[in-house]
Amino acid sequence: MTETAPVRALVRPSSVASLSPYEAACLLALRRSRNDWLVVTPSERFTGQVLRHLADRGLVELPGPDGSWDATQHGDTTPHEMLGWRHAWPAYNDSAELDEALEDRLTETPWYWDLPESRIELWCDVAYAEVFSYAERQLSEHQFDPAWARDLDWVRKGVGRLPIAKWRYVVWAAVRRGATEFLRNRGNQESTRKAIHGEYLKRAEMVRTGAAGLGQFAPSNSKPWSLLAQVLVTCVLPIEKDYWVTEPNTWAANTSRPLE
Repeated sequence: MTETAPVRALVRPSSVASLSPYEAACLLALRRSRNDWLVVTPSERFTGQVLRHLADRGLVELPGPDGSWDATQHGDTTPHEMLGWRHAWPAYNDSAELDEALEDRLTETPWYWDLPESRIELWCDVAYAEVFSYAERQLSEHQFDPAWARDLDWVRKGVGRLPIAKWRYVVWAAVRRGATEFLRNRGNQESTRKAIHGEYLKRAEMVRTGAAGLGQFAPSNSKPWSLLAQVLVTCVLPIEKDYWVTEPNTWAANTSRPLE
C-alpha cells in the first residue's frame, strides 16, 4: 500500500488582528487594485508570490494554472498583471469595511511597537521587486532577454544591502556594459550575459564602498507607482522619500523611537 503525505488543513486567520503587517499590507494593496489602475507590486513575479501567499492563508482564492477565470467563473483580475483572484475569507464580508479594518491594522499602533521586523521585511521585498522590474525593463530596451534579470537573485546574495536608487544605477550601468560587449562580440549572447553579470558586481562594490551620493538613480517623482509600495509608505512605515534612497535595515537602525 502506497503511503501518501497527510493533507494539511487550511487554518485561516481569525481576524485582521491575526495578520502580520506584511500580510495586511499585501491584502490591502490587492483589494485596492479593484479601483486603482496600477500594478499591485513593482514586479509581476512578486505579485504572483503575494497572491499565492494570500491564497495559502485562505484569504483569497485563485483560478487555475493560467491565472485567469474561465467563462463559468466569477472573480477579480488585477488590471496590469491580469492575474485572477477573489475574496475567500469567511470571517469578513467582501466590503469596504474590510479595507478600513486592514488600514487600521497598519496604522493604529506605531510601527516600532507592532512587529517592526515584518514591516522592514516588506520594504526589503518590495525594494528588490523594484530593482528586478527595472532590470527587466532595461534588458528589454536593449533587446536582451528580460529573463536575465533573474541573475540578480544570485548577485544580491553576494552584494548585500543597497537602497533602490543605488541598485538602479548598478543595473543601468551593467546593461550598458552588456550592450558594448554585444557589439564587440557580434551578438554573442553568452559573453554579453557574463559581461552584465560582472558589471553588476563591479558597480555594486563601487557604490557600496563609495560616497553616500555616489551612483544612485532616484526617480524625479518620489511617489512609488505600485499599490503595495504606496501602502508601504502611507500605512506601514513613515519612510516617505527614503523609500528610494535609504536601505531598509539602515533606516530602521537610524530612526529614533521612544525608549521602551
